[in-house]
Amino acid sequence: MLLTCAVATMPAVAAAAPIATLDRNGSLVSIEPYAPNIVRVTIATDRTQVDAPPGEGPNAKPDATGWTHRSEAGGDAFASGAMTLTVNAQ
Repeated sequence: MLLTCAVATMPAVAAAAPIATLDRNGSLVSIEPYAPNIVRVTIATDRTQVDAPPGEGPNAKPDATGWTHRSEAGGDAFASGAMTLTVNAQ
């Protein structure tokens, strides 16, 4: 009973909210912006790893405000006012 109460009072970890998850030859690439100049990129072959929340560290919340995503022949481009990230179409 005590264990149940302890688990029930633990704060919930926010699920990742990627702007996009791309398949690149069997590898999954997840792009998750947090601010105009902060982006989390996860590369894995296991879907559960790509969907997992960030590990230990600051508990920021994903925020895609101001980010855009364009699919082009050469790959996918993600841009904010502060940076651009391109995932090649290889």
